[in-house]
Amino acid sequence: MDNETPTISDLMINAIEENPVTFKDTFDQLLHHKIAGELENAKAYVAQQYFGSEEESQESDEQQSDEQTTEDEHGEDTETV
Repeated sequence: MDNETPTISDLMINAIEENPVTFKDTFDQLLHHKIAGELENAKAYVAQQYFGSEEESQESDEQQSDEQTTEDEHGEDTETV
C-alpha cells in the first residue's frame, strides 16, 4: 500500500489478520479518498450550476423569448408554443 489507495480487499485482510491499527489506517485512507472524490464532484456540480457558461445563458434567454406571448395580426395576444 505504498502511496496507493487501499482497496476493500486490503481492509478485509487487515480485519481477518486482526491488525486493528492497520485496519484503522486502511479504513481512514479509504474513507478519505471516497470523501475527497465526492467533494470534488460536488464542487464541480455547484460551480457549473452557479457559474454556468454564457452560451447556456444565451440559449436559455432565446428559449424564454420564443415561449412568450406575441401579438397576432389583429393585435390580440396569442401564446406561441
